[in-house]
Amino acid sequence: ITGFTICIGIAMDNHDNLALSAFLHGPVSIFLGVVSGCVGGAVLAATRFCPYPWQRTAIALELGLLMTYGYKRAGFDGSGAVA
Repeated sequence: ITGFTICIGIAMDNHDNLALSAFLHGPVSIFLGVVSGCVGGAVLAATRFCPYPWQRTAIALELGLLMTYGYKRAGFDGSGAVA
């Protein structure tokens, strides 16, 4: 996912600084995905917040869609898939 993001960033680069826009985009995307995945997992692990399994399933689906489309809109396409 990150290699694809870096290659697309190089191929469709509109910025002046190639190293900053293409090569830092991948690691930032991974970092955002891992951090948001850990936060989402911590929310789902809180049994007082969602005591029933069907609630955890619904929240997991909602968080997954929110992260995928939210990060895509923010310009970090790979972060939602990593999370």
